[in-house]
Amino acid sequence: MTPPPSFLHRLAGWAGAAYLHLVGLTSVIQKLDDPEYLACRRRHQPLVYALWHNAQVFLAYAHRGERASVLVSRSKDGEYIAQIMKRLNLKAVRGSSSQGGGAALREMIHQVQEGGRVGFTPDGPKGPLQTIHGGVVEAARATGQPIIAVSISSRRKLVFRKSWDQFFVPLPFSHIVVAHGKPLFIPKELSIENAKSLVRSELNKVRDAALRALVEAPSYASSFLIDLLAPAVALVAAVQAFWRWLLPSR
Repeated sequence: MTPPPSFLHRLAGWAGAAYLHLVGLTSVIQKLDDPEYLACRRRHQPLVYALWHNAQVFLAYAHRGERASVLVSRSKDGEYIAQIMKRLNLKAVRGSSSQGGGAALREMIHQVQEGGRVGFTPDGPKGPLQTIHGGVVEAARATGQPIIAVSISSRRKLVFRKSWDQFFVPLPFSHIVVAHGKPLFIPKELSIENAKSLVRSELNKVRDAALRALVEAPSYASSFLIDLLAPAVALVAAVQAFWRWLLPSR
């Protein structure tokens, strides 16, 4: 049993969710999504998200309101994440490879079978770095639904250098790239090790694509001005088009 959250956990949940909203509202967010992933979303297809542990904070905001279930450890630190997710309308399924993992995995598989979406950090909660624990592969094989590799990159961020995975938190007034990869189906006949290798490769591919997009992106000021002026430019163009139609030249 997971103990009930303390007052400090609940307070941190509210503060963390408010902070992520602040980051989201003040930042330029660039989406880098594979067309096949977007097609899955339009069909409301069940999905198995996979993301590296160090990128999980802002992805909770990026998927806010989706009502997805995310595997979170039963540790005290995990409770902080669970409380933030609760405020973002996401569900925490508590368990890890060291405690309650079997029951949590069965719950995640059940959620997908019922038409839901779930998220795994395959190298969490304690690594080693970029290790693929088997849960994400088992969930995809058991349900026949695809794995979607997810990543973010942020121009301004706070990096916890002493953490095992260089965990980072985006800062306000940043340029953030949110990337979703191509749906990856895991054949049942594929060995578990080969499946893990595929997932690792796809996660790194999407991570590298997000990093490249961030390097190529304009400055924050340029992006902000473009977003600010785009509606006004579109309105002026529409008025001009209407005026030309109303008073055609002779």
